[in-house]
Amino acid sequence: MGQVHWSEPALDDVRDIVSFIARDSPAYAVKVGNRIAQAPRHLTAFPRLGSIVPELAIDQIRELWVRPYRILYQVRSDDCFILAVVHGSRDLSEFSPPGESAEP
Repeated sequence: MGQVHWSEPALDDVRDIVSFIARDSPAYAVKVGNRIAQAPRHLTAFPRLGSIVPELAIDQIRELWVRPYRILYQVRSDDCFILAVVHGSRDLSEFSPPGESAEP
């Protein structure tokens, strides 16, 4: 069984999301934060559970949905590394995963 590792930028994304929602509904903010935190738990046994991010088309970069948010993660062997949590409307064609260089 692998492990799930949260990157600091992904944790910052979750904090920002929860803070934003809490302005209108603290209770709903907690609920969304918990759903996001729990979504990757099955990745320890099934690292390729999520779908390939269509904008990137890289097999190792996958996503889980907690609507309306996308949890982006990278598969390395049996481990998964949560890279970012973004709103589903965000265009990820410019997203640059770690170790991938952007075009010059």
